[in-house]
Amino acid sequence: MTRFRAVAKCAAAATLGLALGGCMLSMPYQIVDETAATAEGDAIVALTYARLRPESDRRGRFYDLSADVIDELEDQPGLIGYRLQRSLSGAEVWTQTVWTDVGALTAFLYTGAHATAASQEDDLVIDSAFANVTIPRSAAPLDWEAAERALAAEKGPRGPQSAAR
Repeated sequence: MTRFRAVAKCAAAATLGLALGGCMLSMPYQIVDETAATAEGDAIVALTYARLRPESDRRGRFYDLSADVIDELEDQPGLIGYRLQRSLSGAEVWTQTVWTDVGALTAFLYTGAHATAASQEDDLVIDSAFANVTIPRSAAPLDWEAAERALAAEKGPRGPQSAAR
């Protein structure tokens, strides 16, 4: 009977692990510029995916750098809104930032905290993908399934084909 309980506990734990493996923690879409969000026209949705290295110190560093990026994000000219998602384990992360134009996105990507974080990607990330999608502003943000499809379409045999960092 004791052995049966041990096997049953292991099976239950494995089942729970499989069930939770697909769970995500998502933050709601944060609109930063209501006027831009409700204006006519298109928006650029910048999508990112990262699978993090398993070492806790590297994951901790990734999340510290991410906090710095988020702290600067809301002050960026041209940002309409953003949202984030991560796996329950914290091993995978996705971002969506919505911009008025490519110039505003590019300015953000190559300056400040984001530039610092991107320069450390190789040390912190196992795999990544990036995509930009143009959609009507009224359709922002993308649902996560559409975002994942767009990221998958951009990822080729040697990594992302069009990377916006």
